[in-house]
Amino acid sequence: MIKKLLSGVSIFALAMVLASSAFAGDTLTATQTVDNGVATVTINYTGDLTALGIQVSLADGMTLASVDAANAPDIKPKAGATGNLDFAYVTPPASPVTFSYTVAGAGAASAQVLYRRLGDEIVVPVN
Repeated sequence: MIKKLLSGVSIFALAMVLASSAFAGDTLTATQTVDNGVATVTINYTGDLTALGIQVSLADGMTLASVDAANAPDIKPKAGATGNLDFAYVTPPASPVTFSYTVAGAGAASAQVLYRRLGDEIVVPVN
């Protein structure tokens, strides 16, 4: 019985090693450009994603004016939001992923991408 259990554990461990090695060569990069208050986020990735989200931190005095409907994430903040904005796709779209949002007010916005392949959440800064 113990030998059978250990055999099952070994098969599971081997499967996890094979799965993690399949992800080893996969990449994800993200950039954001801003022009006259319109920020465009572009995410390029290889491999498969099981989750994809973007967090944007607006400077004090900045407000979300709108999110462009073209390629907009399924989950997005409403116009007038301030502070930290959360965007997410229910099903990650094919790479490259590009969407735009417009902000009002002066200041800078920083962003990061949060994603999963199978396991833990991975965070990548948006350059």
